[in-house]
Amino acid sequence: MSLFIVLLFCSTATTRPVTGPPLIGVESQRITLSKRPRLGEKVTAIYELIPVNSKNDLKVIFTKFLGIKPVSKDTIFCFDAENGKLRTFSIDLEYFATPATFKVRVCNHTQDIRIFLIRHLLNAKTGEYGSMKELQYNPPLEYRFNPRAKKFAQEVLNFEEGRWYKNRGIIDTIKTYAPDISDSLALVLYADISKITYLHDNRRWSEKAEYLLKQGWLTYIDKTEREKFLKQLRTRDENIHEKRRQELLKIEKMRQRTFILSWLIPVILLALLLVVLLMVRGRKQGKTVTSKWFDRIITYTIYVFLVGIALYFAWPYLGIKRKPVDKRRQEADKTLSEIEQQDVLKELKEFTLVSKEPCSYRAGFGGIFHYKDVKHSRLGMEYYFSIFVRPSDKGFLVQMPSYAPGKAIKEFEANKRILSFAKNFKIVKASLKLIDKSFIVTLYDTIEKNGVKYPISLEYDGSSNLITKYVVPSDFQNPAFPEIERFKDFCERAGYPVLHGKSIVSTYRGYPNHPGLATVLKGTGNDTLWVWFFSEKSDDFTYCWIPVPSVVTPPHAIIDQVYSTFEKAGLDSEYIENHIKLVSAKGLRQPNYFISQGDKVILEAAFKWETRYDWIDGMNNGKGVQFNVSYEYYADSQRLGKRLGGPATQQYLRPIRQLISRKEAREKLFSSLPEELQFNAITVGLNFHRQPNDLDDFIYLVGKYRTPTSLHHALSIKVNLETGEVLGPHYLGMTY
Repeated sequence: MSLFIVLLFCSTATTRPVTGPPLIGVESQRITLSKRPRLGEKVTAIYELIPVNSKNDLKVIFTKFLGIKPVSKDTIFCFDAENGKLRTFSIDLEYFATPATFKVRVCNHTQDIRIFLIRHLLNAKTGEYGSMKELQYNPPLEYRFNPRAKKFAQEVLNFEEGRWYKNRGIIDTIKTYAPDISDSLALVLYADISKITYLHDNRRWSEKAEYLLKQGWLTYIDKTEREKFLKQLRTRDENIHEKRRQELLKIEKMRQRTFILSWLIPVILLALLLVVLLMVRGRKQGKTVTSKWFDRIITYTIYVFLVGIALYFAWPYLGIKRKPVDKRRQEADKTLSEIEQQDVLKELKEFTLVSKEPCSYRAGFGGIFHYKDVKHSRLGMEYYFSIFVRPSDKGFLVQMPSYAPGKAIKEFEANKRILSFAKNFKIVKASLKLIDKSFIVTLYDTIEKNGVKYPISLEYDGSSNLITKYVVPSDFQNPAFPEIERFKDFCERAGYPVLHGKSIVSTYRGYPNHPGLATVLKGTGNDTLWVWFFSEKSDDFTYCWIPVPSVVTPPHAIIDQVYSTFEKAGLDSEYIENHIKLVSAKGLRQPNYFISQGDKVILEAAFKWETRYDWIDGMNNGKGVQFNVSYEYYADSQRLGKRLGGPATQQYLRPIRQLISRKEAREKLFSSLPEELQFNAITVGLNFHRQPNDLDDFIYLVGKYRTPTSLHHALSIKVNLETGEVLGPHYLGMTY
C-alpha cells in the first residue's frame, strides 16, 4: 500500500533550549500516515529520522494526543542514533474528534526535538480528515458558518475553537424538528431566529426554530421572499405582543382598584358605624340615655380607629422591615476600626483626619485616610492629602511616603510665582499628592467676574520645582507670569486678539521658562490656538490650531471634483456612474488663520469598485474592492487642491471587464501554497500604475501567509484575475 505522505507543519524541528550536552543534529525528519485518516478507522503513523551525528540512549515518544487515541501498546521507543542512518518508528492511531493532533519527541535527559501533525475533519458524513490547506480550500458548512455573526464566510481563515461542534449541534438539533432539511438551510434558519420578536422572552433557540418551522419558514426558499415573510411575522407578533401588554395593563389597573377597595370599603363601613354610634350617644337628655360603659366603648373605638388609620398609611414609611445586612460593608467598617485601634497611623496624629473609606485589595480590606494640614502653611491654606493602608501578613502596612507633608508645603510656598498666584486669587485649598521622593501640589478654585465663572487651577511638580500647568482668566495680569503678556501681544500682532470671557491654559512641555499657552481668539470660532515659545527671540516659537469641530462633511462639489479625477485617469463617466460608489467621506479641518488660507480641510474618502462579480464584491469581509483617496481643499473656495493619496491624474485607471472564475482563481492560489501551511488573509486588491502600458496586472486575488522559519516576515501569492497568471511568493516585510 502506498503511503499517504504528509509533509511537516514545521519544516525544521523545534528544539527546547535547556542546559546540558547538545542533542543530535537532524538532517531530515517527517511524519507520514499509511492512508488518509477517517473517523473511527485505524491508521498507522510513521516517524522517520536521519541524524547527522551519533548518540546513544535516546528516546522517541509519541505524545500529546488530542482527538486521537493510540491503538498500539507501545508509544515510547529507545534507540541509538547513528550518523546518516535512517531510523523509522510507527504506531497505530484512531481518529475520533476534530481537530486531531499528536506530537513526536526525540529526547534524552536534558533536551528534546519536537514535531507535530494536525488534521481537521473535512466531511462529517464520510469521516474524512485533511490538512489545514485542504480545509481552507474547500471548507465544509460547519466551518464556513459563523454562529456569532450568523452568516456564512466566503473564506475561512481563523478557525474558532469548537465551531465545528457547535454548528454540527445546531444542524442536528434542527433536524429533529425537520428531518428533511439540508445542513445549509438549517444554519440559515438559525441565522433567521434573531430577526423576529417572540411572545415569550424565555424561549430557547431550539423552540424559536421550531416556531419558525411551524409558521411555514421552509416554504420560503428565496431570500427576498423569506425576508418579506419574516417581516410580516415580526409585525404580527409585535402586534400580538402589544395587545397582550395592553391587556396586562388593564388587569394591573383592576388589581390596583381591587386593592384600594379592599381597604376603602372597610374604612367607609367603620366610619358609618362610628357616625351611628356618635349619633346615638349625642341624643339629648330626656330621650335615650346611654350608660358610661357604652360611652367608654365608643371613645376607645374611635381611638383605635384613628390609630389604625394612621398606622395603615404610615406603615410603608416606618422602615420596620429589616434591610439585608451587607457583610462586605460590615467587614470593611470593621477593618477601618481595627486600623485606628492598632495605632498604625500614629505618625499622622498632628494632622486632622477629614474622612476615611475602605479599599479592597487581593489580601483583604485596607483603608484610605484623608487628612488636612493647616499647621505648616504660611499662607493659611488648607492642604489635603491621602494615606493608603494595605493588609499584610503582619497586620496592616501604612504606605507612608518618605517626603513629609510639612517639608513639601514649605518648598511649595517658597516659590515666588506660586506665592503671587495664591495671593492674586485668594486660594485657600490645595491638594497634596505625596510621592516616595517628591510631591505634586494642585491649587483649585472658581471665581466669578461680571456674572461669568472661571475655573482656577495650578499644578506644581516638586521633583523639577516647576509649575507644570495652570488655568487663569483671559484678563489675568501678573508680573510673575510674563509669558501671558507675551502670548497676548503675539495674538494681537497677528490680528486675532485674545477673546475676553475665556480662559488661558498653560502646560509644561520640557522648556522650563517657556511653556505652551492656549486660548480662544476673536474671529476664530471655537478653534483653540496653542503657542510654544522656545527662547526670548521673537521668531523662536511654534504654534498649532486645535479645530472645533475637527471633522466636517465635505460638500457635494468636492466629491464631484474627485469623480472628475477618475475620468482624467482613464475611466468614462458612464462606467464611473455604474461601478464607482462612494462609501464614506469626511473632512479633517486644519485651520490656520495667521497665513490667511481660510479653513483648510483634508478630505479622506473611500470608494467601492463594483466589479459586478458577486464573489469579488463580497470579498474583504463583505466590503468588496475599495480604495481610498485623500485631497486637501479650502472651505471658502470649495475647490479641490493637492492630492495627498490614492489614484489621480498622475496614475492610470481602466475598466474591469472579463475576469476568471472564483474556482479557477482559488485553485491557482492554493496550488501555489506550500503543503501544511495556511493563508492568514485572502483579499482582492487593485494595482494602480503611473504608466498606461502597465495596466495588464490591474486586479489581483492576494493570499498572505507565514512560514515557521520566518514568522515575522509575511509572504504573499498573487493571482491576476484577468489573465490567471500567478506571481510570488513575495516577502511583505516585517510584521510584528
